[in-house]
Amino acid sequence: MTFLTDVEEVDVDIEEFNELVGYDETYRPQGFTRVADKRLNQLSGEESVETAIADLTDAGERVHPVDDEDDGPAPDLADKLQAASTDGNAHEEFEKLVAKAFSRVGCAADWIEGGGDTDVEIRSPEHVVIDVKARGNGRVNSLEVTNVDKHRRQRGADHAIVVAPGFAPKVIDNAETTELTTIAVDDLVELLDRREEYAVPPEEILALLTRSGAFQDDRLDLLDEYIQDRIDAGETLLAVIRALERADGAVETAEDVRWIVVGMEDSNDIPTTEEVRSALQLLAHPSVGAVEQDKDGYRVTTDYNNGIQLVQSLGDVVQPLGREE
Repeated sequence: MTFLTDVEEVDVDIEEFNELVGYDETYRPQGFTRVADKRLNQLSGEESVETAIADLTDAGERVHPVDDEDDGPAPDLADKLQAASTDGNAHEEFEKLVAKAFSRVGCAADWIEGGGDTDVEIRSPEHVVIDVKARGNGRVNSLEVTNVDKHRRQRGADHAIVVAPGFAPKVIDNAETTELTTIAVDDLVELLDRREEYAVPPEEILALLTRSGAFQDDRLDLLDEYIQDRIDAGETLLAVIRALERADGAVETAEDVRWIVVGMEDSNDIPTTEEVRSALQLLAHPSVGAVEQDKDGYRVTTDYNNGIQLVQSLGDVVQPLGREE
């Protein structure tokens, strides 16, 4: 028994359909037939299923996966976003730029061409739909929340986001009581800047964006706190590497390593023993291998310059104390 939701009837030419999914030209479906996953996977490697059906029927939405490999620097994208958001004749361009922006922050994003559906779909790290609103006057004065939620349900997404150049206060207040998030273009640009400069994981960005209500300065402050915690964690790793390098031999305990750091650092912002111990555990992990531990204590296996590259390469692994999974 098969259950279907959101069924949409289409009429396609059988020969064109057979060619599309790789069936023999003489094949004729009998009753209800499900196209095998391997055939759909081969199709989606070239284009989306929705786009293929739209091409066959000359109707419906076309889904375009976003690829940002050939993009220019983030400032160019930011300028284009801000310009298109207030251009009443650039709705489609604005949609594509928003999809590009979310791809740039690390999400798997599709731009959905055509009316009657959402404008951008985020497939990972969370399933989210995005409605994009360009406004010549610079802000959205009213918002049909039921339509946005309809788009979310049509796509089976967990959350909905609305992107616009700005929002009237009543729209922001309304967002607080609904299961969606509003974000102004300027704040989206701020997210792009932080992703570009600090390589913030997309999971952290989506965690803030999928909280219902308006994305405003308070959420940017939370992101900045997270960034600072990551910077501090990276500096602790480098301080431990430098301390072990200076010791020129095994250091018995994390407390001993910390006292070496105290002697090196001309600052009151010294890591705690627990933070040093956490850093040693990460650096000694087989996947990192920057520190080795034996019966005599800890020894560094790299120099400080290589340590800088190592910490930068760890990326999402570097987390402040207490946030480790």
